[in-house]
Amino acid sequence: MTTTSHMGGAETGRTTREVLDQYNEAFRLHDPAFLDDLIADDCIIEDTGPAPDGLLREGGQACLARWSEPLLGLDSLPSPDRAKNIQSDY
Repeated sequence: MTTTSHMGGAETGRTTREVLDQYNEAFRLHDPAFLDDLIADDCIIEDTGPAPDGLLREGGQACLARWSEPLLGLDSLPSPDRAKNIQSDY
C-alpha cells in the first residue's frame, strides 16, 4: 500500500511499510525528529486525562510535542515493540 502526503505543498508517496519503519525508528532512537513529517498541520489529539475532561492538543507542533513526551521518557504510550509482536502474528 502506498500513502500520499501533501506536506508543505509537495506530494510524497511512501509505502505503509516506510511510514511504519520511520515511526518505529523515532521510538527506537528516542528521536522525535523522525515524526515531524508524519504529523499533519491540522492534527488533533484528544487525551483522556487528566480527569475529568482530558487535554486537547491542536496543530502539528502541539501533536508533535505530545508524541515527543514518550520518546523523551516523559510519558508512556504503546511501544513499537508491541506493534511488531502484533504484526508478527499475521
